Amino acid sequence: MERPEPINHESVDKNEIKRCDKVWELFRSECVYLIDHILVLKEIFQERLRWLQCEGHLMHIEVAKLFANLDELCAVSTEFCRELFRNFTCVDGSSEFGGTQAVVAAFANFLSHVCPAYPRYCMNYAGALQYLHALKKQEDFLEFTKLCEQDKRCKRLKLVDLLITPIQRITKYSLFLRDIRDCTSDAQDQAEIDATLLNVERSMDDLEGKVKWLSSFERLREIQQMLTWPADQEELDSSRCRHSNDESTENSLLVSSQRTLVHEGPLRMIEHGKTLDVYVFLFDDMLLITRRRRKLVTRRSFTGFPSVPDQKYQSLPRPKDGVFFVVCKPPIMLDQLQRTEVDQNQCAAHDIQHTMLLLKPSKAGHVSEAYTFDCITDNTKQTWISHLQKSQRKWTRTISNEKIPAKSLDQNTVEERRKTY
Repeated sequence: MERPEPINHESVDKNEIKRCDKVWELFRSECVYLIDHILVLKEIFQERLRWLQCEGHLMHIEVAKLFANLDELCAVSTEFCRELFRNFTCVDGSSEFGGTQAVVAAFANFLSHVCPAYPRYCMNYAGALQYLHALKKQEDFLEFTKLCEQDKRCKRLKLVDLLITPIQRITKYSLFLRDIRDCTSDAQDQAEIDATLLNVERSMDDLEGKVKWLSSFERLREIQQMLTWPADQEELDSSRCRHSNDESTENSLLVSSQRTLVHEGPLRMIEHGKTLDVYVFLFDDMLLITRRRRKLVTRRSFTGFPSVPDQKYQSLPRPKDGVFFVVCKPPIMLDQLQRTEVDQNQCAAHDIQHTMLLLKPSKAGHVSEAYTFDCITDNTKQTWISHLQKSQRKWTRTISNEKIPAKSLDQNTVEERRKTY
């Protein structure tokens, strides 16, 4: 595609030249994204796969799990390219290329037409990668992808490279607008672009929130699959667990659209003079203490801690890796926990260096339970304390603002959990 009529550099200042270049880059990059990326993904991979399935081949592959709403993204990007072209080449009869009004007009329908197509694709992306990884173990699919990737239009890009381009693209619109604003001299024009930029950034924040929520929700489902609840659940029946009545499915004991995972990791718990290797899950409303049910096949840590992967350096434990946990303590609501300082001299005398002590007071004000954790490093300890304090403050505000009544686990749900495990 050729550039529009050259600009007379003698009649405009350097900022205006830069601004026009930024506007042109916005339009050019959108065309490249459409033609060289998502249309290639659609025509070379998705359409060929559908054609093969019509012929009775690769029938086991679920197209939607790989490509989500790719057709919708292509339609949206095509229309946005046309919108950019119409507005940048001529607005109100002016021959100026990509003026401020043209930029604002081009993004007028961005929130209602472009953005709505991306959340579904972004939220499907993580699952698509996992599905692709599983499919690569099958020779027929591996041969299919190799043949597709040899097409000249792929320009040496692999399927995995093309799948991520919509996610990379949606984050760049605000950057383009910011660059155009920075090269705009007129104060009023800057204000108009700022207003457009603010709307685009808000939509990006909303999209990011949806993706983070889905990621957390999927992790909750994985944790639920890895957990085994104790056979004796008398204590569990009486523990307060938020949102337990929100859903009637058998996963409702833990999985909820309103619960979020805040932090997780391996710790040492000291109980009755014995040291137990535990794996702790901190949610936005409760703390869950578990133990490994089955040993992980990973390298042993030099610290002597369990070989459960540390989330900072390795992948998180997942059901597909054969990792399972047993709940060894009833869920502890965050408003029932109090953290107290520990005498480090006494800890050092017992060969405990980084101790975190949590107390659970009774209704009468006495300490009913004490949980002593020994962390691998002081940094690990401070990370846990920071997450715990923030979650407790947020949970306390939630109780205070929403006046959530104390809920006990529904007995029917508990019985279903017993049958499940």
